[in-house]
Amino acid sequence: MISSLTHQVRSLCIRTVLAATFIVALFCGQIAYSALSTERTTSTGSVAINNGDTSPPADGILAITSGDGETILTWFGFTDSSGISSYTLVFSTDAFPSSCSDGTLLCTGNCTTYTHTDLENSRTYYYLLCVVDASGNSAATLYDVVPGPPAVRIVHEGAPAEVTYMSIQAAYDASQLQDGDVIQVRWVDFVEDLQFDRPVVVAVEGGYDDESLPTPYTTYLYGSLTISGGTVTVQGLEIWPGP
Repeated sequence: MISSLTHQVRSLCIRTVLAATFIVALFCGQIAYSALSTERTTSTGSVAINNGDTSPPADGILAITSGDGETILTWFGFTDSSGISSYTLVFSTDAFPSSCSDGTLLCTGNCTTYTHTDLENSRTYYYLLCVVDASGNSAATLYDVVPGPPAVRIVHEGAPAEVTYMSIQAAYDASQLQDGDVIQVRWVDFVEDLQFDRPVVVAVEGGYDDESLPTPYTTYLYGSLTISGGTVTVQGLEIWPGP
């Protein structure tokens, strides 16, 4: 319970992708805490906050790129007045872990990225990232994803190539990329700086779903895009600051 002493209220939003339906959900709740109490609670029940008398880390991003049998998880941008002490990433195939002491540990310490391989396609994986500051306060971010469909593929004259990719840059750099090709990008997250400099005329199209069909949604690129050669038409791609 929250102490009856004077307390403040801060908002916390958690962005997650419901991979099966490709719907972005932004869960916002109120974290109430007392300036004189060490107890906290939340109205959503979707985050775990440690006891303490300072604010938990905030403002960070957990980005996940999913593909055939693997996911790439990258997190960055978390801030705190006392500094970030450590990160812990766990997962489960049953439901979201209740805390970072629950689930299967993937990494802990100063890690900021993790490639999760040997996954079963079409099975849901539930990830929980805990961020701890130097005062011992923590914030948690949730993300669920279903690996299986390729993250990126090249389409030549209407026919998709057999080779698929886990990054947009890798597809652009592929030797089989030709004039008129389309780089189709699933509606997942990518953390990379794109450099397009080849003498080719191609298109990069984001927002595709698991069935490689276009959706009204956009693909998030956390990084930069530079075009210094050739001609590249880009659509369905939203660019945000990266690590």
